Amino acid sequence: MSIVRNPENDDELFFRAKRQLRELGFESRPVECQMHSETQGGIICHRACCMDCRTRLFHITQNGEEIIKTLIHCGNQKQFVPEGPVFNGVSNICQQLVQRQLMRCYNLRQIPVHHDDQSPINCLASPSFFDDISRPLLIIIPGKGASRAGILSTKQLVLSGMQVGSAAFLIQKATQYHNMAVLILDPNARGPQSGGYLVRYLLLGECRNALRQNLCAICFTDSTHNIQWVKKEDPNTQNIIPLFRFLQSDRCLYIRNTATHPLDTFANSNDRNLGDTIPNDIHWQRRFGTIPTVWAGTTEHSLICWTSRHVIWDFFLRHLEGGLDGDE
Repeated sequence: MSIVRNPENDDELFFRAKRQLRELGFESRPVECQMHSETQGGIICHRACCMDCRTRLFHITQNGEEIIKTLIHCGNQKQFVPEGPVFNGVSNICQQLVQRQLMRCYNLRQIPVHHDDQSPINCLASPSFFDDISRPLLIIIPGKGASRAGILSTKQLVLSGMQVGSAAFLIQKATQYHNMAVLILDPNARGPQSGGYLVRYLLLGECRNALRQNLCAICFTDSTHNIQWVKKEDPNTQNIIPLFRFLQSDRCLYIRNTATHPLDTFANSNDRNLGDTIPNDIHWQRRFGTIPTVWAGTTEHSLICWTSRHVIWDFFLRHLEGGLDGDE
C-alpha cells in the first residue's frame, strides 16, 4: 500500500475549511501561551502543536467597522453554537481543520483503508508506518460517536480547543519524544451508527493472533462499557481464554470517570483523585473482570482523555520500556 501526500491539496483543503467556518460566522485561531505571546512572527504550526497554547474557536460579528471576536466556551455555547444542526456543522468543519493541523505538525499522512468513490475511508499514519515495522506503534481509536480520526471529543474541540479535544498530546509524545510511529483509525467514518466495533474486530477478527502477539498495552476509557463481548462473540474457548486473561492483566488499564450514580459503592467524588486505583467490586467485575482501573479526575465524559493524558502516557511508556512478556 502506498502513502501519497499532496501538500498543495492539503493546504487547499485546510484553507477551504477555514473559509467555510468563516461563512458560518466563526474563526479558529491560537490563544498563545506566555512564551509564544512574547515571540514575534514564527510558524503558526509551532503554536498549534504547543500544549500550553490553545487553538480556540471564536464567534465573529461586525458592528460597523468594528469586528467583535467572542471566545466560545461552555458558558456561551447555547447562545453561539447550540446543539443540533449548528453544532454539527461547526464541529465537522473544526474536525477537518484539526486533522489538517495534526498532519502538518506531526508529519502524518492520509492512507485509504477502504476504496469507495462515494464514501472512502482513510486513516492517519506516520510516513514510516510501512517502511520500518521495527518501530513501536501507537494506535489511537476514537469511541463510538461523531469523532473522526485524531479527534477524541467534538464537544471539547469546540469549547476548549484543538489541544484538549484531539489526540495531539499523545501523538506529540509518541512521534517527537519516543520515535514511535502512529496509526489513527476512523471507526465513525460512516456515521456513529457504524462505529464502536473496531476494537472488537481487531481483537477477534482474522488479524487477532498477529496483533495479540505484538501488543504491549491497551488503555480503555469509559467509551468501553464492558469486555464481556469477548465471551459472547467468540464461543471458541481456545480463543477466549488468552484474550480475556490479557484484557484483565496489568498490561491493560481502564480509566473511569468520577461521576456518582445510585449503584456506586465507592467513596465520594471528592476523594477520587486522578490516577488513584479503584478497588473493583462485584458489579464492576461483572462488566470488566479484574482489569486494573483508575480514576480519570473528572466527571465529564468528554474530558477524560485530556485530564488523564499523563496517566495514559505514563502507562504506555512503562510497558513500552518493559517490552513484551513471553507468555502474554
